[in-house]
Amino acid sequence: MGRACDRYVVLLGPNAALCERARARGLGVIVVDNQASLAPGVVGLADHVLLTDYTDTGLVTDIIANFGRRFDLVGVLSLTEKGLLPQAILNAVLGYADNDVAAVRRVVDKGRMRARLAGDPQLAVPFRVADDAQAVTGFAAQAGFPVIVKPVDGAASVGVRLLETQADIDRADAVIRFPVLAETFYAGREYSAEAWSYDGHHHIVAITEKTLFGDGAGRFVEAGHCVPAPIAPAERERIARCVCACLCMLGIRWGLTHTEVIVTDERMVIVETHTRNGGDHIVDLVRQAYDVDLLDIAIAIRCGQEPPERAGDTPNHAAAIRYFTAPAGTLCGIEGLATARTSPGVVDLHLDVHPSDHIGDITSSGTRIGYVMTIGQTPNEAISLADQAAANVQFDIPQADTPSLHPQK
Repeated sequence: MGRACDRYVVLLGPNAALCERARARGLGVIVVDNQASLAPGVVGLADHVLLTDYTDTGLVTDIIANFGRRFDLVGVLSLTEKGLLPQAILNAVLGYADNDVAAVRRVVDKGRMRARLAGDPQLAVPFRVADDAQAVTGFAAQAGFPVIVKPVDGAASVGVRLLETQADIDRADAVIRFPVLAETFYAGREYSAEAWSYDGHHHIVAITEKTLFGDGAGRFVEAGHCVPAPIAPAERERIARCVCACLCMLGIRWGLTHTEVIVTDERMVIVETHTRNGGDHIVDLVRQAYDVDLLDIAIAIRCGQEPPERAGDTPNHAAAIRYFTAPAGTLCGIEGLATARTSPGVVDLHLDVHPSDHIGDITSSGTRIGYVMTIGQTPNEAISLADQAAANVQFDIPQADTPSLHPQK
């Protein structure tokens, strides 16, 4: 705390890794976060910590302006979903280069995003912002089933539902939190593009393959990822062009983006995009595969330094992650951890559960119980090694009556 630095960066809701990247670039670190959500290790890496609600942009603007009279600030940065819009607002008010506030609103509000993309036939999909079940029914009558609904400002697969019949709409009416975005459901191969933008120039670092659990309430929750995606160069280029067109259409000019794409036999569909890095340890997968540090790139751009375009062109390895699954019930024991940790290719293994914990159904990213991460010479090898390591871990849950969820592509 209290180091003498030439320049400082204001970080909204950061984790310790982002603070470390800022310090590695010689920046002083000013953290703004709620006390309840302050990440472990952040305080020791920060020069100043402000415990307040950073979504109160009026209050935080005044505080940061006072810091700006004493320190040379490079601006405000957040890579957490709740901080994306406050970052844009604060930088706009304080005069730091960033994405236009209206552009970020189009990203965090999926209804606004769809309305903007409707202007390009290659990016448009049928949609409606529905305030009640009757509106969803009206959309389904117009566009046809199946329909997918999701919160207009959601993330981490929370509240995403597939409605295939009117009976599905009727059953879901009591649990859906309106308004929701209703749109045509497209089945296909799922990917994400990890990118950075500098003054309107977009560079795709990596294409990530996504694997879903595919069953029950967690059918749209990610069961794993692989970087780079095991696809042909021509397919990678098609995805990259689609994503760059989306970012241009939305008005994104600065910083990291994570854009999800579905590829069908007929077309490419933008699912959503975010002005931040992808979750689910995609940052770690990219670093393992390409030796590219997306968090450092975010800091560099905030400092006004354009990253080299060679970043991400050729992978050194492939990296994969697989999330563990277990039946619902009380966990009595775990077997095979030592074997899994020492399995070929394993670089990380983490569990969030312990004996006597209750394991529930997977309904969102936050309800998964752990993961194993591997590297391999090829994407298929990395995926195979991750699947093998995960299979070594057995969860002892007596009297379990809920079947395990199995990943599907």
